[in-house]
Amino acid sequence: MRILNIMMSRDLGGIQQSFVDYSDALALCGDEVINISSIGAKINSRHARKYSLPNLAPWCVFSKLYLKILTILLKPDIIICHGNRAISFASEFRFGIFDKNIPIVGVAHNYSYKHLKKCDYVIALTENLQEHLVARGIASKQILRIPNMARVGREYKQKEFSSPAAGSPEAGLPVVIGSFGRFVAKKGFVYLIEAINILKQNGHDVRLVLGGSGQDREMLKEKVQELKLEGEVSIEGWVTDKDAFFQQMDIFCLPSVVEPFGIILLEAMEHSKPIIATKSGGPEEVIRDNVDGLLARVESSEDLARKIEQLIMDQDLAHRLARSGYLRLKENYDINIVAKNLSNSLNRLIKK
Repeated sequence: MRILNIMMSRDLGGIQQSFVDYSDALALCGDEVINISSIGAKINSRHARKYSLPNLAPWCVFSKLYLKILTILLKPDIIICHGNRAISFASEFRFGIFDKNIPIVGVAHNYSYKHLKKCDYVIALTENLQEHLVARGIASKQILRIPNMARVGREYKQKEFSSPAAGSPEAGLPVVIGSFGRFVAKKGFVYLIEAINILKQNGHDVRLVLGGSGQDREMLKEKVQELKLEGEVSIEGWVTDKDAFFQQMDIFCLPSVVEPFGIILLEAMEHSKPIIATKSGGPEEVIRDNVDGLLARVESSEDLARKIEQLIMDQDLAHRLARSGYLRLKENYDINIVAKNLSNSLNRLIKK
C-alpha cells in the first residue's frame, strides 16, 4: 500500500508528533509511506522520504498544484491528512481522471470539523471525538476510531520521591511536578501555577518545570512573578530531550481546559510517571481515574493542588498509578499494536 502522509504545520506539537508516528507505524507494517510537509517545518529532519510544499498561505495555489502533480506521478492508494490546511490542499483538485478513486482520510486531532467534511473518511482518536463528529453531521460509517500511539522502549522503573509530610523529619528533596505543551490558554498552565502556589502555602516543598513554547509564555512568566514563585517554577523552552525532561520529575500533570487526546500522556506513561490530568476530553479515555492516574476538574487550581497533595502524601498510590498507566500503555497504545490496526483499516478502505 502506497500512502501519502500530509501535514502542513511548521511548528511542533501533538499533530506533528502524530504525523511522524503514522509514518513510522505504517512503515513497520511494510507500507510505503511518502511524507509531505511544509518547507521550513521543524519536523522535517525527523521523517524519511519526503516532499515539501511552499505553503505560503491557506490559498497557496503553488502548493495545491504541486500536490496535484505529486499525486499523479506517485499514484498513491490512499491519502492521510493531518490538519485543516493539508485537507484543503489535498481536496482542492482531487476530482480528475487520475485520482478520482483515491480516498482521502482526515485525522481529527481536535474538535474542528468543517474541513473534515471534505474527506472520504475520518480517524477519530477517542470515542468522545467520534461522538462530536457524528453530532455535527459526519456519518458514523465514515469514521474510524484509532488512538494515538507511542514507542515503548523501556521497562517500568519505580522512582521514589520526597517525604509525605512537608516539614517532617523525613522530608527530603522537593517534589518535582512536570508539564509540557504549547503555551496557549486551552492548555491550562495558569491553573497549574496557581496550584503550586496553594501547595507552597500549605507548606509543601514542590517545584514545577514547564516545557513548551507559545504565545502565552510571557503571561505565564508574569503569573509566576505575581505569585512570587520564581524559586518554585521554571519555564523552559520546547523540550528536545524528553528522556532528561521526564527523568527530573516525580509527577506529571496535564492541566488542560480542552484536550482532544493528550499524546504527552503516553510519553509520561512510558517514563513510569504517576499522572494527574483534567477531565478535559481525551484524558478521560486515556486514563481511568484512580487506576492509571488521577483526574481533576478543569479550570480548578484547588482540585489540581488536592490531587498533587494526594500523591505527595501517598507514595504507594503514586507507584500503583504509575505501574498501571505503564501497563495500559503497553496493552492499548504501543505503536506495534496501533500500527496493525491502522494499516489493516486503511487497506479495508482501499478495497471498498
